[in-house]
Amino acid sequence: MSNCNVIGITFTNNEETILPYVMEYWKKIGVDKLVVYDNESEDNTVSLLKQYPFVEIKSWSTNGVFDEIALTQKRNNVWKTE
Repeated sequence: MSNCNVIGITFTNNEETILPYVMEYWKKIGVDKLVVYDNESEDNTVSLLKQYPFVEIKSWSTNGVFDEIALTQKRNNVWKTE
């Protein structure tokens, strides 16, 4: 029997209010590693994420503008590099 690592990928932008609930969910479903792409959060999102040892934070930017096309492109391709 081989070990299987479960990797989750998600995106954030100023999510400090909901972040504790989201992190509890990821832990509950048994994710071994969570890669979080932070889109220039200006609140405490990044500092809160750093409290979770299974989280890897990566930065990306849409230059302060919500860009659904850029987000969709990132979602569709990011799994290829993780």
